[in-house]
Amino acid sequence: MTEGVFEMLRAAVNIARFQQIRKVTTLRAELVRRFPDRNEDIDGAILAWANYEQSKGRPD
Repeated sequence: MTEGVFEMLRAAVNIARFQQIRKVTTLRAELVRRFPDRNEDIDGAILAWANYEQSKGRPD
């Protein structure tokens, strides 16, 4: 994981937590709004988080 992806992952977790965002599309839109030139890092962060959630075996 690159430093940029890690930075976006940390931002994504904090934004989702503090704004109580439950949908990936809503979270992605908020990340793009805040970091408009970081689409590649945003996509990598969302993928990393999705892989983590899948590895936990949660149905969400």
